[in-house]
Amino acid sequence: MALRSVVPPIPPRLASFLSHQSAAYHVKELETSSEHISQSLSDWYLASRRKLPWRGDPEPQDGWNGSGTLDGSALNSDSKGKKASSQKSISSFFAPKPKPDPTSLATPTSPNTTTTPRAAAMTITPYHVWISEIMLQQTRVAAVIPFFTKWIARFPTVSDLASATEDDVNAHWAGLGFYRRAKHLHNGSKYIVENCKDDSGEVVFPKTVEDLLKVPGIGPYTAGAIASICYGIRTPAVDGNVLRVWSRCTTVCANVKGKYGGPWSQVLGEAIYKGCPNTVRSGVLNQAIMELGATYCQNQGSGIDASDPLKEAYGTTKIAEDIFTYLRAGGPAQDLRDLALTCKCEICCESPDSNGVLAFIEPIIDAVEKSGGATSNLDEVKSLAHRSLPLDPPKKGKRDEILHVAVVENEKGEFLMGKRESSGLLAGQWEFPYIVVKIKLAKEGGGKEKQFTQDTFSDSNITEMLNSYLSSLIGEEKINVRKKLDPPIVHVFSHVRHFMNVEVGKTDATQIVRSESEFSPPNGVTIPAHEAYEFVSKDDMKARGVTSAITKVLKMIDGGAKKTSKATKKRKNESGSESKEDSPSKKVIKNDV
Repeated sequence: MALRSVVPPIPPRLASFLSHQSAAYHVKELETSSEHISQSLSDWYLASRRKLPWRGDPEPQDGWNGSGTLDGSALNSDSKGKKASSQKSISSFFAPKPKPDPTSLATPTSPNTTTTPRAAAMTITPYHVWISEIMLQQTRVAAVIPFFTKWIARFPTVSDLASATEDDVNAHWAGLGFYRRAKHLHNGSKYIVENCKDDSGEVVFPKTVEDLLKVPGIGPYTAGAIASICYGIRTPAVDGNVLRVWSRCTTVCANVKGKYGGPWSQVLGEAIYKGCPNTVRSGVLNQAIMELGATYCQNQGSGIDASDPLKEAYGTTKIAEDIFTYLRAGGPAQDLRDLALTCKCEICCESPDSNGVLAFIEPIIDAVEKSGGATSNLDEVKSLAHRSLPLDPPKKGKRDEILHVAVVENEKGEFLMGKRESSGLLAGQWEFPYIVVKIKLAKEGGGKEKQFTQDTFSDSNITEMLNSYLSSLIGEEKINVRKKLDPPIVHVFSHVRHFMNVEVGKTDATQIVRSESEFSPPNGVTIPAHEAYEFVSKDDMKARGVTSAITKVLKMIDGGAKKTSKATKKRKNESGSESKEDSPSKKVIKNDV
């Protein structure tokens, strides 16, 4: 008689996770381990934290190589599962340091025995923390460092920022992107100067979460960061890095764009303080969580690095090991899937047609079954599971727009520019006039590259429309023939890609005759709303600050002019004179950017 195979029971920890019925499961997981997590993170941060200017450290900062990047900047990657070829090991990013006294008010800095600091440490105030936190939103640490130091040198106090002009603020933000952040900082500083004063009339920075939230541009995360770091208030500061850490510690199977990134993020953030020892300072803990999310627990973090302070706390690796053990013992994968379908957690299953738990375990099951259960692959399965959370949000395609940009220069070396309105994309920024033409997308030859074709308008139509647009601003017959520069410049924003065709030309105009264009574009063509137009020199552009897209255009023009100048000089040397046909003004300039 054939023996019946015994189906192993699903491990209790795994069964509890697969079938959990509410977000209380994740909150309890974090509360239960909060003492271990908070103490481990605090000890690790105080001993190993990165050296950065907004933490009061002198130059050089950790990994600072003098070129505007950090040696560890390769840690930032778009891939969850693949390490950049030039990336150092994360362990090498942190030098071993002595364990400090956790009761000390001073935050220890990394010892530096090989390089002499080039600048003294600055005294950190709530204003410094505010500036750094806003700059760090959606921007890498390596990119922020030079901008932060330049900003603080120009606007050392909140009062200095409040009294600055909009153009001055934009000039010191230019290149960081997401320009609305600079506007929020400027408006916020004005609010503080006008509304936050002590009995003697001196400006004071808000000191409570409630008062901080009243400042324009300060949300829950920034308020929590300032309150905890500067005033010792035990409140969470939850950003994308923190959400990633909590997701992996408590196995939240959701993306950060859904309910998990909303109110539930604050609930989990508060849970960490449930068992947090009084000796762990809130500012240190919040910075430690952010630091971990930016280093060991970044997108492609493994969860099993020997130096990761939370390597024993990640639910991702524990669940992966349980699945591995269960399947290797002969347990049917379908039983795991069936149990996952009973999950009713309002975070992991936030809509009737989504089950984050099932989405999380499926690739783990697949990896274990493909590996044949080999013990040597357990670490690979753990890392795969770890990198799977948080889940990826639904992908939204970027909107593609073709721009025809007119770069018109007068005899004084000034360029016609428009200032965008105070709201929307690139609010308040100066740019060259352009029109957006309706487009359609087509694939050529089945390849991945997209070919852009204009629906109705020929090149001559485009030139005619640009002429009508510009001449209404500076007067008729004021624009000389323009030349198109190749290839188009591609500039990518978070939600839209601009493909900029650049045309350059000359004008004898020096004044704007109308403040608004009278050009009425045909269907399929739009022009951006500008609140003002001026002729602006390159020095004025530098003083006002221009976007990186405008910088690209200027480099293209300068590069084309240099190439033309060299070609002209060569022809002069060969023929002794410059023919009319070979004149730079009669030649289409091409430059690869």
